[in-house]
Amino acid sequence: MFFVSLCFGIIGLVLWPGSAYAPPPGCSPVAQNLAACQGDLDVCEDDLAACEAECLEPDPCTQTFPGDGAGSGPALSYTNNNDGTVTDNNTKFMWEIKLAANDVGGNCADATQANRSVHCVNNTYTWTDGGDGDFTDPDGTLFTVFLAGLNNSAFAGFSDWGIPNVKELQSIVDYGTVSPAIDSTFPGATASSFYWSANTDGGVGSSGNAWTVYFGNGFVNGNDKNNRFHARAVRPCP
Repeated sequence: MFFVSLCFGIIGLVLWPGSAYAPPPGCSPVAQNLAACQGDLDVCEDDLAACEAECLEPDPCTQTFPGDGAGSGPALSYTNNNDGTVTDNNTKFMWEIKLAANDVGGNCADATQANRSVHCVNNTYTWTDGGDGDFTDPDGTLFTVFLAGLNNSAFAGFSDWGIPNVKELQSIVDYGTVSPAIDSTFPGATASSFYWSANTDGGVGSSGNAWTVYFGNGFVNGNDKNNRFHARAVRPCP
């Protein structure tokens, strides 16, 4: 009887559903994978929450804008590269510096534009030529004289100068000032007049117009490509 009781006791201990129970060996990898998935899910949920918090649209009732105090973006900031160019410290674009209309070194006061430096602020250009009967193509002096002059001479060591698109051109407007509407720390001269962008006006029947920015007050407007307006070149960050 003693041995029978001992056997039943051992069997009871083996079958007792206590903490000593171990899952079948085949379940261990599944449990590990489940734990890893749960960890990854926690990380993804944290990232999603951070992204949603960052991308939420600002409340128009509480958002501040330039002129309202603190402003909603970085302050305008420029670095003069001392080679006839200036870098926008926010966008990293490099801009051509214009010479004053009375600059002697650039012969800017000469009545004939062909005798002036290509950098003179008083120079004006046409967006299109129209000689072939097409008054929409980018074949005016803006491209054939101004831009070609910069790139053919590798101005400031670069041959990838371009005419800015309308958003790039507008990025240097200072809407806190007028005549000209440009920050006082932007070096060189700026005419309080229209400057060409590279963009054709996309409106119906407007292919003969290009977008311009008026640096008297920052106004953006489409104008006939046959007009003679000012120009300022830009290139990507160095």
